[in-house]
Amino acid sequence: MTTTHTNLALHLERHKYKRGQYKNSAPLCGYKRQRSHVRVLRRNDNAMVVRMYSTDILTAYEDGRIVIDTRGWYDRPTTKARLNEAFGFVPFHIGIGSWSVKSLSQHTLRVNRTLYKYYDGIELDGEGEILNGVQRFEARHVDKEDIANFREDIKESGFKAVFPVLAANVTDDLPRRGWDAKSVIRHITRECHANDWPEIVARYAFRREWNRESERLTVKQTWARLMSAIRKEFMATSITDITSVPL
Repeated sequence: MTTTHTNLALHLERHKYKRGQYKNSAPLCGYKRQRSHVRVLRRNDNAMVVRMYSTDILTAYEDGRIVIDTRGWYDRPTTKARLNEAFGFVPFHIGIGSWSVKSLSQHTLRVNRTLYKYYDGIELDGEGEILNGVQRFEARHVDKEDIANFREDIKESGFKAVFPVLAANVTDDLPRRGWDAKSVIRHITRECHANDWPEIVARYAFRREWNRESERLTVKQTWARLMSAIRKEFMATSITDITSVPL
């Protein structure tokens, strides 16, 4: 039965450098010999490795096992691209990337037709079974306590009470400063910033498109648009019981 180890060993013999700094190693891509920062070589323990710069991102053993370890660089597009290229030597379907699970983009390892949460040091046998345990996916959700406190704060500051009047009467000629979500929350929950409320409301009361005049939204639409813009500041993550996602 073919293994990742034998596939890499064959590649090494066919494409190894005959001289120079990288003698006895081979470029990961046989026809891109100038890409010497990603190489295939045999270690002293007889393991076959794909080495990117100084990191063995993929290690293959004679018994069929493989270990994937990027030393924390798995979130870099180039690292993921080179790993996916190296996975071409693995005798089962495997790939690394990002996948949205429970509304949260997470680093995943696709093995055959199943997604697992990726972590450095993950070890698989020759058929794709994970040997050293699976990790649970996270979920993204609204922090109920934080959002409840926020709602109470905008009541106490008076912003919620005056909002309908502001949304119905603000004009589109007010200054447009760079209001990020945190600044908006800070200002509308404190009465001392009431002078800035018309400008903040105006930011969400008008929808602008480059090829047409500004569209004035209803009070209800303006409120929904404002709440949607600041919602991300009340999001939290938690650990789920999900360890795999079938595709």
